[in-house]
Amino acid sequence: MKIIHQFKTAWFLGILFFSQSLYASFHLWDISEIYSNEDGSVQFIELVTSSGGQGFLRRHVITSTSSDGQVNSFEFPSDLSGNTANKTMLLATPGFVQIEGAVQADYTIPAGFLFPAGTVNFADSDSLTYTALPTDGVNSLNDALVSGTNSPVNFNAQGGSLDGTLYAILDLTTATMNLPLVDAGSLGVFNVTMLFDFASSQFTVAGLEKLENPNITDRNGLISYDAATGVLNIPFGFIVDFPTLFSVQLQLLPTADGNLTFSVLSLTELSN
Repeated sequence: MKIIHQFKTAWFLGILFFSQSLYASFHLWDISEIYSNEDGSVQFIELVTSSGGQGFLRRHVITSTSSDGQVNSFEFPSDLSGNTANKTMLLATPGFVQIEGAVQADYTIPAGFLFPAGTVNFADSDSLTYTALPTDGVNSLNDALVSGTNSPVNFNAQGGSLDGTLYAILDLTTATMNLPLVDAGSLGVFNVTMLFDFASSQFTVAGLEKLENPNITDRNGLISYDAATGVLNIPFGFIVDFPTLFSVQLQLLPTADGNLTFSVLSLTELSN
């Protein structure tokens, strides 16, 4: 009986130690920095830990909840490999890696994952609630809710800082191009979505949203539209899944159907 009792005790302690080890394998990450551009296409979440053994992330979830209760969630598809002591972890949207100053993200979250105001919750272990996420392309929020120049660092200790330039985003898979901020002078500032026709090499406006409070402090480098000439000037753009940066000028075409259709006036490939 004594042997059986010792066996049961050892078995119980082993199960207890195993369950505690599982919990200790991921929960010591803290949210250290969050960032978004104006339209949410470029966002990142940085987490930091001082502890080792925190790489077992698979199937755990990070959520972003808006101030009115909308929820975005991301389930980690894999673990981190390597010692996690004094490391950072970087989650970012697909548009992030295309921007000058960006580093490779450890995990990819959907565009628009972060809300303008809300709460980020990592696996019910750490959370950050904020009322106003900077969207000027330069500043981020740290864990003390202090705004400052963004400084993302990934698990391989590669760091950088996004330059804040507003880029047009061309997705060849969906044949769409998003222009997050278009300065149309007296007409206002707009968020524009365009469809690209491969056969004619023309762009047609598919979505047009006037931004009532764009919070623009510097108009240099903005995408601009000159109503007098019908020229849409895009100083910086990138193609999703390609390392190519470009600048392009589009010319408004007269059409009988009333659609806003543009042809390519000039196209220049930019160096990274």
